[in-house]
Amino acid sequence: MTSDEINLDPGRAASAGHLLSDSGSAFSRVLETAAAPIEEAANGKPWGTDALGTAFATDYLEPAAQLLEVWKTAADRTTQLGQDIVTAVDATVYTDVTAAHRLSTISEPA
Repeated sequence: MTSDEINLDPGRAASAGHLLSDSGSAFSRVLETAAAPIEEAANGKPWGTDALGTAFATDYLEPAAQLLEVWKTAADRTTQLGQDIVTAVDATVYTDVTAAHRLSTISEPA
């Protein structure tokens, strides 16, 4: 940083936080739709139970479960990050208003 100032457009920053949170929620909804076929494939074993099917399942089941877990974590964290941005904006505005009020009540020394 080249200065000690922070310039914040609270409306735009809060709006961005809400949009990010909404994106995380949308990401979760897509996961709910996509997860069912992935889980059904794992449970239905469409690759069969012979040696080749068993070998495929060995390499499919764990990565499929990991994919769903990572997807859920990313969606949850994106939603939370958006909410955290809104909270940070609110706290910054509150701090600025409170500090401005305190400074305005200081009287000049006699």
